[in-house]
Amino acid sequence: YYATVDALDSCLEQKEQAIFEEAFQKAKKIKTKQEKLEKQLAALQKKKKQHTPISVGRVTKKHIAEILSKQIHTSVDTLLRDEWEALVAVEKHIKKELFGQDAVIEDLIQTLRHAYLKNTKTKKPLASYLFVGPSGVGKTALAKHLARELYHDEKALIKFDMSEFAESHSVSKLLGSPAGYIGHKERNRFTDEMKQRPYAVLLFDEIDKAHTDVRRLLFQILDEGELSDSAGKKIYFHHAIVIMTSNVGAEHYKTGGDFGFGNPTTETAVKTRNKKIEHSLKEYMSPALMGRIDKTCFFSPLSETAVEQIVKKHISELSKHLQTIKQIQITPSQQSIRTLAKKTYNKDTGAREVEQKISQIIHGLVIPLLQQSEKEKKKKKFTLSEKNGTIHLA
Repeated sequence: YYATVDALDSCLEQKEQAIFEEAFQKAKKIKTKQEKLEKQLAALQKKKKQHTPISVGRVTKKHIAEILSKQIHTSVDTLLRDEWEALVAVEKHIKKELFGQDAVIEDLIQTLRHAYLKNTKTKKPLASYLFVGPSGVGKTALAKHLARELYHDEKALIKFDMSEFAESHSVSKLLGSPAGYIGHKERNRFTDEMKQRPYAVLLFDEIDKAHTDVRRLLFQILDEGELSDSAGKKIYFHHAIVIMTSNVGAEHYKTGGDFGFGNPTTETAVKTRNKKIEHSLKEYMSPALMGRIDKTCFFSPLSETAVEQIVKKHISELSKHLQTIKQIQITPSQQSIRTLAKKTYNKDTGAREVEQKISQIIHGLVIPLLQQSEKEKKKKKFTLSEKNGTIHLA
């Protein structure tokens, strides 16, 4: 029964797409298949009715949420939960995953709390943010964690690299090509995903690289909460969280030390730096667009402590993986964590390369152990230590 229902749903989608592409012969064949499936379904429903005793039940919120969740590609928990309680858990979980940006995480969650109190009749997106800071400090990572924790699904993050939208004609990449132009009948990832998944985190990475015409579209999204695609169909953003990232103003993070960019230590120094960054942003972003953003979040350069936390987390994840596949357990000393932090962190690229470099170092130490004879490799618990700047596994 359920297989027939799924087949019929798929058939209807294929027919709609064929009509959109003006492939009418194909649509006619699909319609014949559709009619056949409808007859099969009617027969199955009749048979089911004959063999199933009629029971009077009560439709609950959960029943409705289960049906709705499939249609809009979100979890039942997302639809039924209390938003305020959920945000407490979301903040806690993100802080365990993303280090050195607690103030930004708190600002993000607080803005969402305000958003949930807004008039439900407003057409604007649920919340909008501009994440500003140097490369590799967690801007994109925070958007990923938010999508996963808030909507229980990594696919709830819809990401676009705005360096691919630097030309005026790239507007068609978002809305589709107008009638009569090449690509008019092609499906469009942006509009398709937003129609299918209205509860989403929409990430526009490096927004300053986008063409002015593309940024005008973003203004419309933030101002009206809707767009019309090339076919005239409306796409709504009322339940979406819109995040833009930018590296503009990175020069205001003064260089200094092995970690970060010499993070200001006083509140006054931080405010002065942020004002300079805001001034730089105005050269790329119109005042109208900036005025529609709910919160501009200034990310801090990573401190030595934050990098060490990142290193410790990656070693722990690597140890769990090795324990699963080879029953090998690795415990790092604090000194080895400090040394690895200095060896793997690059202030120009941030935390991006840390995981890859740590994997290379640990694997380089583990592989010789795995090549030993059965008698030699009985030991399964190892300590990661440091001596004279060199990392050892013993």
